[in-house]
Amino acid sequence: MMRVKRAHTRIRAFLIDEISAPRTMTFDINLLPKVVNIQGGTIVGKVSSTGKARLYTKAAIKTAGSSVKDIELEVPITPFVTGDTVSIGENTVNITDVNYDTNIITVDSAVTVAAGDVVSGTDGSEKAIGVLRERMDLVGDFADEDQHGGVLEYAKVIADACDLLDDDAKTELKHIVFRELNR
Repeated sequence: MMRVKRAHTRIRAFLIDEISAPRTMTFDINLLPKVVNIQGGTIVGKVSSTGKARLYTKAAIKTAGSSVKDIELEVPITPFVTGDTVSIGENTVNITDVNYDTNIITVDSAVTVAAGDVVSGTDGSEKAIGVLRERMDLVGDFADEDQHGGVLEYAKVIADACDLLDDDAKTELKHIVFRELNR
């Protein structure tokens, strides 16, 4: 008899306990990164004007530079899209291009940045509202339509396995308990 091995999904990699059922949210396809999929455990924000979900739009800058338009982010997945308006320090700029392979955004006005500075969305999604429960595939028949996904608002998760997690998100997600791996 042949045994079938089940592939473990990312849900098992970050989720310790669901305290309540996830809330199903509509994700604006035009505000999702142009990638094949988004892993479960990714921090989620919400656009104030539409109420639709998108990825949490805060990311640390990896490389310092003076009067630069190309900015490298220190993230596992770039949460921004072309056309986003973002704040970098005291500057408000527009993103004109995103390279998802290198995590580099290009902005319309030159700025001076330091490693660790934060690029922050301005549409409300810079505030964390939950954690994506399962992987979201962005290819196939429905790749050009808004997507639906479960967002955890009450859960225990492994912090190291959550993408886009920063100290602000930990503070904003009051009902998510973040545990560190014991290594």
